[in-house]
Amino acid sequence: FIFALLAFGSQAQFSIENRHYIDSLKHLVKVSKDSNRSAEVYLELSEIYSLVDLDSVVYFAKKAEKIANSSYQSTKKKSQKDTLISILAMANNNIGYVQFNKGDLPNALKSHKKALDLWKQIDNEANQGQALNNLGVVYKQLGEYKKALNFFNEALELYKAVGDEKILANTYNNIGGTYKVMDLDKKALECYSEALKLRRKIGDERGVATTLNNMGALYKKLGNIDTALYFFQSSLDLIEKVGDQMGIAHASSNIGEIAFLRNDLDKAQKMGERALEIGKTLGALPIIDKASGLLQRVYSKQGRWKDAYEMQQLHYETIAQISSEEATKTAMLVEMQYQFEKQKEINQLKSEKEKVVREKQQQIQQVITYFITICFVLVAIFSSLLYKRYSLMRKQKEIIEKQNNERKIMLQEIHHRVKNNFQIISSMLKLQSYKDGNPQLRSSFQEAINRIHTMATVHEIIYKQEALDAVNAKSYLENLISYLRSTFENKLVEIEVVSCQDSLELEQTIPLGIIVNELITNSFKHAFLEDNLQPKIAIQLERDKNDFVLNYKDNGIGFNPANHSDSFGLELIKTLVEQLSGHFEVVSNTEWNTHITIRFS
Repeated sequence: FIFALLAFGSQAQFSIENRHYIDSLKHLVKVSKDSNRSAEVYLELSEIYSLVDLDSVVYFAKKAEKIANSSYQSTKKKSQKDTLISILAMANNNIGYVQFNKGDLPNALKSHKKALDLWKQIDNEANQGQALNNLGVVYKQLGEYKKALNFFNEALELYKAVGDEKILANTYNNIGGTYKVMDLDKKALECYSEALKLRRKIGDERGVATTLNNMGALYKKLGNIDTALYFFQSSLDLIEKVGDQMGIAHASSNIGEIAFLRNDLDKAQKMGERALEIGKTLGALPIIDKASGLLQRVYSKQGRWKDAYEMQQLHYETIAQISSEEATKTAMLVEMQYQFEKQKEINQLKSEKEKVVREKQQQIQQVITYFITICFVLVAIFSSLLYKRYSLMRKQKEIIEKQNNERKIMLQEIHHRVKNNFQIISSMLKLQSYKDGNPQLRSSFQEAINRIHTMATVHEIIYKQEALDAVNAKSYLENLISYLRSTFENKLVEIEVVSCQDSLELEQTIPLGIIVNELITNSFKHAFLEDNLQPKIAIQLERDKNDFVLNYKDNGIGFNPANHSDSFGLELIKTLVEQLSGHFEVVSNTEWNTHITIRFS
């Protein structure tokens, strides 16, 4: 993946020596009265920080974009307008680079498409090819390999015409990566070799390191571990000279994977921890995802179960954050608000209870005082009997409260342990799926893991709440769908959830969750074709008098039960509907290609 070259100079590399240069650029912005020059300086700062600080890249690129937009409105000369358009295009390119490395693929697509449109306005073919290259990389990450190859090949033709060997090498490298994930290994190796030859010819050390790293990944895939390690180590040696932290993290993570395969756990741990530290520093979610997954396996094999569990949690959290970072933040805020309101209600009930107890005690004291004035002896006897009875009741109450608290703690611990057991089973299935290279078998493992997670989510919610016999329907569906979204490759599918706030009994929650899991899995696997530009799923759970009604819809290719009579998923759904004493119906709907209604009491 490449950055734009500045119109007035080459991309600067970050080092201790050019900290003074950075300071001079910042000073230049402060004293400069030329807005165009200020925008160029901000863009150059964005380029410099590309190797060490992704947030700074975005900050300076947006500064450049804001100034360029403002100047464009008041500029008359075509040459100056073209310069400003060039700055806007490169700023969007750099922002797209950061969005890609942070896992925000939809916005990365938007940024690079905007950059492409801007380059076309000024007929800059070389940079048009760069934008095409970047779009190909994003589509490759989304799993849309045919679209990725179309963009790469279009870029390749442009670069051959222009004669830019550096970007031509980058394009060959990207095409090789796409062929690799399509299992066209021979073609991939040919493209990587062409890229390596060009990059060595022009002395592009950073590019050579990138291609060496990619060739190592290809040989690892082919099972040639020793050759893979040679390429990874060669890549790391070069990239450390350049100072590219992102490249160091990728190479370290790959060397760690090889060390793990060779049972060199110390080296695997060292490389994984190095990659994780860089990923956290840069805020690069894909690197954190890969490094935490490696360390989870290393720590498990070392018997460091607590550390392995923490890495597993970080791995899952990173996946969820990549797929829907904003949705996660919103859910956390909702959860915090819910806990606050809940604690407020508990405190209010406690205060009212204490008030009632105080009033009763005052009444008893008044009665005792009244009878003492009438007859001291009678009051003394009555008070003695009353005190004994009160003491007995208080002891009984304390015993009952203690037993209730013990039962509650025990039930919460049971739910917690059940949730942990589910997670252990999921982890074992996940590890088993990594050992088998069969994609279909790995998909089956993932479906089993999703079903287990559906049940585990129920126990996790119960463990965190006061009530132990029911689950809030809306909260459960949102948590479940947030997890499911993170397990599928197609990140463009929009999932809309509308649910009532009613409580579901535990016997209803797990079957309902598995039904929703099966329906979503079916949509992601079968419903959405490549030409569906706005794939969408709508899930609605309503209360209809004494019944619950679940409406599930998608705008995919449509669903005909007759074509899936032998489907395990459909049989499982029907069995669970019967368990709920419910009714399953496929509805004809002109607005949605698939509409399924499930009603249960």
